[in-house]
Amino acid sequence: MRLFGGVFMGIIFLTVGVILLLNSFFNFNINVFKLTVGIVVVLFGVFILFNGFGFQDSRNIIFREGTIRVSEVQDEYNIVFASGTVDLSKVKI
Repeated sequence: MRLFGGVFMGIIFLTVGVILLLNSFFNFNINVFKLTVGIVVVLFGVFILFNGFGFQDSRNIIFREGTIRVSEVQDEYNIVFASGTVDLSKVKI
């Protein structure tokens, strides 16, 4: 999972561009840096609410709930700051 994916960064650049254009054409007195930081924080919060902040692959679960289904034994499985289950029902002993 990429935190700053294409859509997220596109919204940031679009917003900053519109603010810069408004500043130059209409002489608005807007602090672009503070406004950009505020927009990034708000968009980051929306991203966390709708997409989650966690990560899961075949051997790791981080910051989310999930299940690791094991078919052949690996060296380690990690569940970090999460709620997870390791399903060993398909492992041959």
